[in-house]
Amino acid sequence: MGLKKVKSHIVGLIAAGILITLIFSILIPPAMSINLSIEAPEPTYSVGDRTFTFSNVNITISGVETIPMTSINFTIFLGTTEIDHVRFHVNGIEYEDPADRFETRLVSPSQDALDNLFIPSVGYGYGYGYVTDTVYDDIIFTYQINYTTNAPKGSTDYRAKFFVDTSSDTYASDFSDIFTVKKGTPVSDTNKPPIADAGGPYNAGMNQMITLDGSESDDPDGTIDSYNWDLDNDGQFDDATGIAPTKSWSTSGTYPISLMVTDNEGATDTDSSTVTVTGYAPVAKIDGPYYGNPGKVIKMNASESYDTDGTIVKYNWTFGDFTTGSGQIVNHAYPTVGNYTITLTVTDNEGLTDTETTTARIIACGVLEVNETSPNNKYNLKGYLLDENCNGVYEFYFNSTSGKKTLTGNDGKNASDIKKYFIDDDADGIADYNIHMKNGKVDDITPHQGGGPGIGDGTAGFPIWLAIVGIIVAIVIIIIVLFKKGFIYLE
Repeated sequence: MGLKKVKSHIVGLIAAGILITLIFSILIPPAMSINLSIEAPEPTYSVGDRTFTFSNVNITISGVETIPMTSINFTIFLGTTEIDHVRFHVNGIEYEDPADRFETRLVSPSQDALDNLFIPSVGYGYGYGYVTDTVYDDIIFTYQINYTTNAPKGSTDYRAKFFVDTSSDTYASDFSDIFTVKKGTPVSDTNKPPIADAGGPYNAGMNQMITLDGSESDDPDGTIDSYNWDLDNDGQFDDATGIAPTKSWSTSGTYPISLMVTDNEGATDTDSSTVTVTGYAPVAKIDGPYYGNPGKVIKMNASESYDTDGTIVKYNWTFGDFTTGSGQIVNHAYPTVGNYTITLTVTDNEGLTDTETTTARIIACGVLEVNETSPNNKYNLKGYLLDENCNGVYEFYFNSTSGKKTLTGNDGKNASDIKKYFIDDDADGIADYNIHMKNGKVDDITPHQGGGPGIGDGTAGFPIWLAIVGIIVAIVIIIIVLFKKGFIYLE
């Protein structure tokens, strides 16, 4: 009897282990799968400050994963010490290059293919997820990264490393092959000095951040290695660096500024300009992001733009499809499916400007806007119901104010039966409102009472109720099997 009890306890522990493994496999998503690689740069050795090209910097993402990439980082090391880095978006556009020494470019996939990755039915996403159980091929992002060195005296050996940050993990490549730079010779008598161009003259409002522009500077027989700015007129070029720094001034007046550029052989040149600050700049406001269908008019509203010490006299729009418009409120229709960047520039009576951007996503299937004109919208809902699978059901709700997209629930067995949708307006996983439908349009909006199926964060996931049922069934099956085998018995 005692041996049988010990045996029963051992089997019970094994069963508990199986249950724990089952629970974790159901409730915890699989680890994200990212592989990174860097091929050797060209060249691998140079004399003087030169540009090295990494032609194949690759991110490989498993086709069944949803990867919320938050940062892509390419870093140069001297030994184990970081000396330069660049951060860029998945489309290859840089947003952080402190020393202005990198050029990044997305080689593949194409921009059109990249845009399609935002559509859940394709199966890939970096933060957007997918909505089917189809298994997809792995996707590879390939970048070309150019890096211009700034070698100290003597020979210096560098290595590169590639990092991808997600919302939960950081992935890192192996170090690249070593590339070596030997300091070049002093400035020769035949060197032609660079030509500085500080841009401007500039106009700004008080406390308005403006971007200075030294991009027209040039070097006739080499490259410009550094851009240093004097923004307080003290003769010292120590206030900002880089080709396009930003700066604001708090009081009106005319401010002299200067730029010094240094070329790859140490020669320099300077140029001066002015910044004229008058009053306060206007503030541009757009009520996007927008959703729509090809050929259907979208109403874009800039009426919340304002000017604290004057009036706005111009509203200029670019719609991201090579067309433009003007006016406080404009109507625009996009001819094809895609993602478009909308830019609004407002100009006040003093000639000062401000710019804001938003996006328009045009999809092939159903889009139903919920706004201040919707019946009984006393809850100030502002967003879109989206049918991204073209099945006649609005699977998602997009909150235009927060930018959050969540799954919806509904009360129908199929598309024709649906009389109301349950929406999660604050993206907390709980339904907040019912949107009642009539003849394909919003008929009423009421607070939601009780739960609703399919409420979530806009990414396809394993339903929690199904996971619980599966766990209970598994426990019952294991107990029955153990009882029949004699490992569990009643005394």
